[in-house]
Amino acid sequence: MKGIQTYRKQSVTFSTNEDLVLRLFERALLKMWEGHMFLSEGDKSAAVGPLQISRQIICELLGCLDYEDGGEIASNLNQLYIWLLKEISRSGFEGDPEMLEGAIEVLDNIYGGFRDAFEQEENNG
Repeated sequence: MKGIQTYRKQSVTFSTNEDLVLRLFERALLKMWEGHMFLSEGDKSAAVGPLQISRQIICELLGCLDYEDGGEIASNLNQLYIWLLKEISRSGFEGDPEMLEGAIEVLDNIYGGFRDAFEQEENNG
């Protein structure tokens, strides 16, 4: 078990900021889909954990926004992240997997935008 913990720590330590951001998106999406599965089965209590993790990740992304360099894009992301937090919470509270699908789609689009931007930056840099 110690070897796995060491690997994970080194994996994060030697990752680029871009890789870490993409991992956050991937983990949030994974947890949202997990919550969706539980909501679809009518198990709101089981959905709480995964949805909570996805909200925590989005809060981290929200806290990392650089309004000085990011300008309007950062402001728009701020609004989207806040909307996502509300939708995830509301879907869990109401037990509505369809509502969560809308939030998943939005987060997946943001993730795709970051992924494409990082790839383009890598290819140009």
